[in-house]
Amino acid sequence: MRKIRTHGVAAGAWEKREDWLNAKIAAAWADRGVFPGAAAALEALGMRLGTSLVLELMSKDKVRPKDDPWPLLDAILVGREAPPQKAYAGDLKAVANTWKGLSDERRALLKLLSRFSLSTAQMKRWFEPSMRAKATRGPVSDSAILENPYRVAELDLGDEDYAVSITTIDRA
Repeated sequence: MRKIRTHGVAAGAWEKREDWLNAKIAAAWADRGVFPGAAAALEALGMRLGTSLVLELMSKDKVRPKDDPWPLLDAILVGREAPPQKAYAGDLKAVANTWKGLSDERRALLKLLSRFSLSTAQMKRWFEPSMRAKATRGPVSDSAILENPYRVAELDLGDEDYAVSITTIDRA
């Protein structure tokens, strides 16, 4: 689809189709390593095609299933490392300032949440405080989640996907 968009071979809403494909990959991708939520975390941060980026990094062995992807993701987000394809440059640029502006606590939360096998919707719900406030049984701060990740399973009301389970937290 990228080549079709780049070369203009056929007219169409190729960006929307690319987004659709990214969502389908996210739903089907099973072996995501010890940070199964890294792609969803990028998307919760606002990066379009975060799933495709992480999958590509893993398929090129830049990140292995037992690796912490965040040193490389940080380097890509701040521009110290090139993305695996130039096609990601615009999306990375759009989210770079958001990443750079995160406090240490917010980064720690995003990294913690990326240890869980969460859908993009669940990740957004737990990373974005205003969404979290609407989707939980009671208020919970970033620091409270960092101190006790089980608060996610205890308080999550769920959405169109489902509520985050204790098993999801246990597996992390």
